[in-house]
Amino acid sequence: MSRLYPKSFLRLILIGFGLVSLPLIFALGNAAFNVQQLAEQSEQAVREAAVATRASREMLETLTGMERALRQYLVLRENSLLEDYRRQHGEFLQATREYARLPLDEAGRSRLVAVLAREQKLLSALNDGSAVSADEFSAIVEQVRGVLAASGRLVDLEIDRLRTTALDARSTLTWQLLAAIPVALGIALWFRTIISSQLQQVDRAIRTIGRAEYSDGITVAGPQDLAYLGRRLDWLRRRLAELEEQKNRFLRHVSHDLKTPLTSIREGAQLLGEGVPGPLNEQQKTIISIIDQNSRRLQQLIEELINYQQAGFASSSIDPQP
Repeated sequence: MSRLYPKSFLRLILIGFGLVSLPLIFALGNAAFNVQQLAEQSEQAVREAAVATRASREMLETLTGMERALRQYLVLRENSLLEDYRRQHGEFLQATREYARLPLDEAGRSRLVAVLAREQKLLSALNDGSAVSADEFSAIVEQVRGVLAASGRLVDLEIDRLRTTALDARSTLTWQLLAAIPVALGIALWFRTIISSQLQQVDRAIRTIGRAEYSDGITVAGPQDLAYLGRRLDWLRRRLAELEEQKNRFLRHVSHDLKTPLTSIREGAQLLGEGVPGPLNEQQKTIISIIDQNSRRLQQLIEELINYQQAGFASSSIDPQP
């Protein structure tokens, strides 16, 4: 059984504290992990929203400039206006490529590709000198606005997803804490029982010694320091048993050695007082009376000593109150 215990009582207590704190540490670690995930997802959502906002603004501003340059070109037919349209076309493609890095759904990405193809077809027609209508470009602008509006709804959906994830994480953490608290309390009560059983062994051993019950050996199971304390208590039990035996033997010898000559003295004094050897004068009778009184007093003291020994043994058998 001792192999199941750690080497020291302090280590047993530390192990108990560690096991009690494990459910709470797990709940806190899971909370930190969920918070970290939420923070990363929130950062990504904010970054994507910022990119979408910036790219959308650049795309719309570029399309507005392209539409203005196209309408002026269709009226004035100046090559500088066409070059301005081409320059803004490049800026539009760059903003579109940045916007395409966002996590768009398949439908939104397909519509964006269709818009680019339609605008590229319009540019090819301008380069070839074919007839182009400004209304065609207006339709492209409206189509781009539809794509951007759909992506805006995706951002809203991402925000809703983050809100749902946060609520789920909060609910999960709440249940984990509610489960961790009784588990921690259960482990604490379990270790309290273990530690209390260890201390009760020492208490029983001390009470046994206090009752002067030296016949049974003392054994304390548990960590090494408590087992060592049990061995020291058992040594104390043996030592007290030896001292008790020596005291009892001494008192027996003293009472026997004192009673035998005291009895002879009392008998001699009684014979002298009765005048067996011959008549006594008043002074001799007074001396004999003193001897008899003091011998009786000495016998009373011996009996009190024996009674004190018995009374001391009886009082040692009473359990002290905790």
